[in-house]
Amino acid sequence: MKRLTFNIWVLRVAAAFALVWSILRAVQQAITLDEADTYLWFGRQEAKFIWYPLPNNHFLNSLLIWLSTHVFGASALTVRLPALVGAALYISVAYFLCRAITDRFALQFATLICLVYNPFVLDFFAAARGYTLANAFLMAALAIPVWHTRTGGKSVPVSSALASAATGLSFASNLSFAFVDSAALLVIVIWAIRRRGPNSMLRIIGCCTLPALVVSLGMCGYPIAHYPRNELWYGARSLREMRRSLVDASLYQLCGPLRHSEAIKAVERFLLLALCVLCTGQLILGSLDRELRQNMRARITASVAGILILTLTAHYLAFRLARLPLPMSRTGIFFLPLCTLLIALVAASPAKSLLSRWLGHAIVVVLLCLAAHCLLCLRHTYFREYEWDADLKEVYGVIERLNRTYGVQDFTADGLYRSPLNFYRAVSKTNKFPPLPGYPGMVPPGKAVYVLHRPTYRAFMDERKLVVVYRGRMTDVVVAVPPDGAVPPLPVAP
Repeated sequence: MKRLTFNIWVLRVAAAFALVWSILRAVQQAITLDEADTYLWFGRQEAKFIWYPLPNNHFLNSLLIWLSTHVFGASALTVRLPALVGAALYISVAYFLCRAITDRFALQFATLICLVYNPFVLDFFAAARGYTLANAFLMAALAIPVWHTRTGGKSVPVSSALASAATGLSFASNLSFAFVDSAALLVIVIWAIRRRGPNSMLRIIGCCTLPALVVSLGMCGYPIAHYPRNELWYGARSLREMRRSLVDASLYQLCGPLRHSEAIKAVERFLLLALCVLCTGQLILGSLDRELRQNMRARITASVAGILILTLTAHYLAFRLARLPLPMSRTGIFFLPLCTLLIALVAASPAKSLLSRWLGHAIVVVLLCLAAHCLLCLRHTYFREYEWDADLKEVYGVIERLNRTYGVQDFTADGLYRSPLNFYRAVSKTNKFPPLPGYPGMVPPGKAVYVLHRPTYRAFMDERKLVVVYRGRMTDVVVAVPPDGAVPPLPVAP
């Protein structure tokens, strides 16, 4: 009992630390381009703009940002508050699933770490985007049937309706989850029909589909009907590119001196390959045993595998027939928790033979190695998708100091930096200088202060002999001024 209690508390501490770490990141890290655009375009506008159809607009996330910033005031934390709520739900569901899948502590711990501390998944716990909310509701939709099977706490119609509503909320959080949510809903319908008992087929189908339709169409019906097709350009052009984007994001980036180790990079790839081989072998052995195929865990495994297969097939058909890009990086983030769950379920399958037992142990060992890798990737200064924006909180401090000291109002910024700087200007409620304007191409000459990406504007800076007065600590951002302008060409601290 003491050992069991200790194991439970280890899992709880690991889960709680992930949320605390995400809150610290939400407070500390600089706001990024997409986060700033979400607030500036939807969060601080009238409520009707929340439903404006744009890829940047993750509707449920935008609605919650609008509510949090209007209730608590605008800040980096309140803009990121909906993502943190999604993180709390995701972590809670991940904790439940880890304990429901298996009683083996090593597998529970490895699965929880890989689900929660995957560097890419962990990034979006703090970033003010809809990906974590969508992932959290998707995971909740899958967890509700498991919870019902284990506890019998709610009737099948009620459990089906809750799971259905969760898929609708997942879709409303991010439209790129459309296919995976549909696949999950289909699996939920099949599960509910098989367990309907005295309930009629019509009632069960209604409970499984109506909540999802009401939530998704009620929140996203108008934007979907008016969605611009030419905005659907982000994505992969091959399955290989899609896979590589997800693998690279999940293995990014070891901290400290390990970051550039070629040996570790080779080991990373080997671990993933070994995991695929081991899981394939275990699945083949399990499929040969008729008794194992009837096991509840086997049915859950088949359900998760079915969702993955249906989702991948639907995306590939849409790519081939409708020329819709395949998921890439953040638009395919749902593959990461689903694949992790599938691997954990395969490792947890009952072993009837010595070979199967050893394969299960080997999968757990590889998962523990990947869990250690995830923990070595913890960072608190930047998001992988928006690394170039990591210094912009300091950059805004620089331009505010230049305005206060020299009365400069003519600030110009590269398109990568303009929205985050305008976000900090809006949050600080300053009227001492106008919003930084946007330009269709390169920034124009003749300005008093430039905020530029140095590699992109190197020739521009050399041609006009601009002097760098601030250089980013982590990125290539610089603040530069003309040598004979209103600002002396001297270093400026943020």
